[in-house]
Amino acid sequence: MRQSIFVLIAILLIFFPFPEKTLLAALSVDQAFEQLPFSDSEKKRILKGELVTTKIKETSDRELATGMAFWIKITPAELNKLFLKGAYMDLPEPVKMHGVLPANASIKDFSSAVFSASETDEIQRYLNAAPGNDLNMDSTEIKAFKTIKDNNPNSAKSKTAVEEQLHALLLKRYQAYRKGGLSSIAPYIRDNDKLYYLGKDFIKATQAARFARKFYPDFYRTVLKYPSIDDADIQERYFWIKLISQNRPTFVLNHRISLSDGKNYAVLSRQFYASQSYNGQQELAVFIPIEQGTLVLYVNRTNTDEVTGFGSGTKHLFGTRILAKTLTQFFQDLEKRVSDR
Repeated sequence: MRQSIFVLIAILLIFFPFPEKTLLAALSVDQAFEQLPFSDSEKKRILKGELVTTKIKETSDRELATGMAFWIKITPAELNKLFLKGAYMDLPEPVKMHGVLPANASIKDFSSAVFSASETDEIQRYLNAAPGNDLNMDSTEIKAFKTIKDNNPNSAKSKTAVEEQLHALLLKRYQAYRKGGLSSIAPYIRDNDKLYYLGKDFIKATQAARFARKFYPDFYRTVLKYPSIDDADIQERYFWIKLISQNRPTFVLNHRISLSDGKNYAVLSRQFYASQSYNGQQELAVFIPIEQGTLVLYVNRTNTDEVTGFGSGTKHLFGTRILAKTLTQFFQDLEKRVSDR
């Protein structure tokens, strides 16, 4: 749940462009609440300690969006440290393993990203990679896995070869994003060789964040135009993550950015690659000091092809409810862990 909150705040900040460089604004609780559609009664419930969710307008037919607000009994600075550390990755589910990626990452930094002995079906999916929604790849990546299948009829050798090629895929996408940002995210190839560009949907999601544009213009500009960083005080970290989604292993590349005015924090968490189940995710959040600890306002925008097409309205409703439920549980778990420290 905490992970989702972090993502929400990050998404809010991402959505707003600005022409001139300005400092991170001092943001009051009332100003923060004005940016999300909470009623007066919901605001009172939040400040009493309840976690409240709200529906956020989506920017495309592929997007599931939800907003949250709650408070936690630690300072914004402490919460920010947990965010940059990737503390949610310590939770047993759904994350299975993860690693920190340095600026000069090499193939060795992905060596722990492997399949378990019970995930032979997933290895076969990679060997049978093809355009479509089963795996998120471009045509060059698909071709590389097909070559493995042709050259490695032995299943034991295939596992090692698939993992090595997966590491190469993750490294290449990490290096491209780090160098060129959203425009450098390689497209996923779908049925009938149609190309899907995740970076374009991230741009739409970011431009929808009027909150960030108004109160955090430098931060907004950075998350939209990255790697053009406008503020030397911005902190960032990268991770690779293996998590379980729809009962299948999913490998993710995650970028986190944080900026503070010495009091409030604005944070972004962007999953700019996911191997399957969904296309990517942006979370935007702000951490605001209050008497009880820290007020967190969070927005999560998850991009998936599974809610488009016939019956998309029902799929969106169901998908958003599942997303909100998952995020709520995550944040409740995080709050308990913080309280038990």
